[in-house]
Amino acid sequence: MYIYLTPIVTVWAAYLFLNESITMTAFLGMLLTLIGLVVSEKRFIQKLKLASSYVLKCRVKLNRHRM
Repeated sequence: MYIYLTPIVTVWAAYLFLNESITMTAFLGMLLTLIGLVVSEKRFIQKLKLASSYVLKCRVKLNRHRM
């Protein structure tokens, strides 16, 4: 997932080391990329939480049946 950060790192590295300017288009592109990463990571974390809560519920049910 962090492969999408490569263009952002490239723009910043060009700014720092090659004295390139960061245009408004590049800045907006970096911003949209970061927003997309945050949204996708949030959804991924929510899915993991749902899956782990489901597994816990199943374990509780299994333990009740064994008793």
